[in-house]
Amino acid sequence: MSWDYSTLIAEDGTNKAHIFDSTEDAINACLSLELFNHIETGDTIVVESEGVVGLVDTVPFAITDESGEFDSVNRQAITPSGHAYSRGITAEQIAHAYFIKAAMEQIQREYK
Repeated sequence: MSWDYSTLIAEDGTNKAHIFDSTEDAINACLSLELFNHIETGDTIVVESEGVVGLVDTVPFAITDESGEFDSVNRQAITPSGHAYSRGITAEQIAHAYFIKAAMEQIQREYK
């Protein structure tokens, strides 16, 4: 099975961001042994078509209001950042995801 629909869109030595066509594709890629060294816990996932930005975990979870097929965080109980910390994702990885989220939202505002 090929995961050619994944594109690495940002990498700074610690943090990586990947773009996918759908949240379903992203989940399948995260679970694939083929990409074990390519996608890691704490990486950022972007699915622009669904308006979703998330973080890789056992099951990816969304930091955006939209979650698609990703797990959504019960925001009445915990923030997405708090959930990420509880899963062992670093502050730097969380900040990177929120930076990517802000950039995606800015691009969507400019092109609507």
